[in-house]
Amino acid sequence: MKKLLLILSLILTLTAIQPPAAYAADAGVTIPNFEVTLNGVSFESQNARYPLLVYRDITYFPMTWNLSRALGLSLKFSTEAGLEIQKAASMETVRQDTAGSNRLGAAYTAKVVTYPVKVGGLAIDNAKETYPILNFRDITYFPLTWRFAKTLFGWEYQYSQAGGLVIGSGLADGNTTPQVTVGGPLSENTPLSNTTAPSSGLTFAEKTIKVGSRAIPVSVVTADLKGGSLKARAVLAGDRVGETAALEAIAKRENAAFAINGTFFDAYNGYGTPSNTLVVGGKLMTTGGHYGALGIAGTEARIDRVSSAVSGENTGGVFDKVSWYNGSWQGFSLNTPLIHAGDQRVVIFDKDYRSQITANAGFAGTVFTVSGGIISKANPWTGAMANTADYTVVFPAAHSYPGKDTNLLAATGALINQNADYVYTSYAKFAAGSRFSMKPALTAELGGDFWTSADSVVGAGPLLVRNGVKAIDLTKEAFYEAKITSQSAARSAAGISASGQLIFITTTATLHELADIMIQLGAEAATNLDGGASSGLFYDGKMVRTPGRAISNAIVIEVLD
Repeated sequence: MKKLLLILSLILTLTAIQPPAAYAADAGVTIPNFEVTLNGVSFESQNARYPLLVYRDITYFPMTWNLSRALGLSLKFSTEAGLEIQKAASMETVRQDTAGSNRLGAAYTAKVVTYPVKVGGLAIDNAKETYPILNFRDITYFPLTWRFAKTLFGWEYQYSQAGGLVIGSGLADGNTTPQVTVGGPLSENTPLSNTTAPSSGLTFAEKTIKVGSRAIPVSVVTADLKGGSLKARAVLAGDRVGETAALEAIAKRENAAFAINGTFFDAYNGYGTPSNTLVVGGKLMTTGGHYGALGIAGTEARIDRVSSAVSGENTGGVFDKVSWYNGSWQGFSLNTPLIHAGDQRVVIFDKDYRSQITANAGFAGTVFTVSGGIISKANPWTGAMANTADYTVVFPAAHSYPGKDTNLLAATGALINQNADYVYTSYAKFAAGSRFSMKPALTAELGGDFWTSADSVVGAGPLLVRNGVKAIDLTKEAFYEAKITSQSAARSAAGISASGQLIFITTTATLHELADIMIQLGAEAATNLDGGASSGLFYDGKMVRTPGRAISNAIVIEVLD
């Protein structure tokens, strides 16, 4: 009987590493749909009995006997010592068991192992690892992080949209593999200077940043606009404000090598509109309060607290007939609908807004439309209206004066007592028949002319870093929700280094941890972007972090020819 058990044990060892079931939490994994080549041999995942896996954007290899030896590893398991992974003295050619059937890109469940693990003689606390050893279909799976793959075992790997993942463990035509560069969803703890990307000037790295007692995984993209080979810009998700789309679809439509989600937007009430300042192609699309913002003008970028509004001066009609009276107005919002009851802003909608204009169910007020530059008579708000005019100006009831007519001034040439207060209101400046004019106004805390000439502005906030130190001021920027102010959550952020290099990250952290991360990455200035289910990052044709919902706007970088 003992002899039979010994023979069975040897058979299992020669087939795969299958330690006893000692597992902790489930780990949601996917089967990659990108091409993988190991030592010059194409790896088949769709029909593999033990396919490659992706967990937290890191690729995992099954530790079958042949594949572990093809990677130049030897594995040993005992009940007392657990699993030991060492660099082997020799390697085997790649052979696969293709007796399986898998759905590429589909989600599966693996297990985080709890038995002792040593890698290269180092004890691994698997429960605390960001990328732990996993078990899937009773096979041990090993993560291809930079720390293990490159530093400890000396493998070479590269990732590109065209070639997928290429791994060299040292056995290729009898020689060691040539030096290659790292990109895509695999590297970890990599200095930014050691990474390359779709173009010189654009880099990607997976890093682990120590903040206090926490080691936080961070996806980092840097972009040097000054070389002239990259174009960074803010974009809408669709043709109009309020439309949403998947970040990947936005990136591919824009021919972008990189994309990250932009500012906050209404994701819960069906409007889909950005909630803060957004300038696209040099045109103000939506207005917002005094929040941390990223601005881009050609090869220059700035970060500051920025607010925006629209103002104007209507002319003609009564304004020509009464010399002391002018049609100036200011401080209106643009393309940001009155979603919540009690919102008393005056809002202008232009043709960049979606095809239907709506407001909260209890909203009451007055509407002016502008066509051909001429202001119409006031009409009561009816609950919804087609966005067919050049401009639609919506006054809440608190700022409306139905039944009063500014044109009475034209007939009398003097103030009428009943209109004495009314004629100075913004509502009175929208006199029927007068000519409409509007201009945007962006105001930055540190001043300067940069913001008025910026091609792109994405206001989100809060501001994280100024002059290389933490600069979070939740009161100044009126952030009060715990999911933003104090909770650990999915985050996206933008920063600028002392040399003017853009730094973009996605991670899971608190707001203050996010600021600390940006400072460690060399940011002189940084701002938070939208996060939670909106947080996402696209790089070199693939999603590094996929948002949990469609988004309304993004920041993209295109590699120029």
